[in-house]
Amino acid sequence: MKKLHFEIPAYAFIDSVWVKPDNIEMSKWLTYRSLANEICMLVLGLAQAKSEIRIWPHHFDTGIYCKVKSKLGVGFGLAMEDEMVNDSYFYISAYPEDYKIEYDNLPKGNWAWKINENYKGAILTLKELDNRPYEEKRSVLIDYITTTYSWIIKQ
Repeated sequence: MKKLHFEIPAYAFIDSVWVKPDNIEMSKWLTYRSLANEICMLVLGLAQAKSEIRIWPHHFDTGIYCKVKSKLGVGFGLAMEDEMVNDSYFYISAYPEDYKIEYDNLPKGNWAWKINENYKGAILTLKELDNRPYEEKRSVLIDYITTTYSWIIKQ
């Protein structure tokens, strides 16, 4: 109901016929969307912040954005495959106001850091999680988010 601060692009698939995913693919997405919601709540708890978990209409990702310090916002979510990453992925990114973050001494893990002109953050692809049992997926995600969030908050 609020005015959007972005434009929804004209998607190339707008006139394509939608094919219902099979049950295995649907089950996979239900699992990952559920994990995305759970980890969004974890991030909000770590940040002691309020934000609504939403599906962003311009990317279809489940995610949050919240202010974690007076001049620092953080975005976290689950995104579908796009031009930046050749797989669906979880992401966390910092949005500093009036200062620049130096992306040195980045923490390492099962995730990758994407640092370029258009994006600066850590991503964890679903390929890193797919063949793991649910509790292990959850554990990897918790390690990913607590480690990367802790690094971001110190900047």
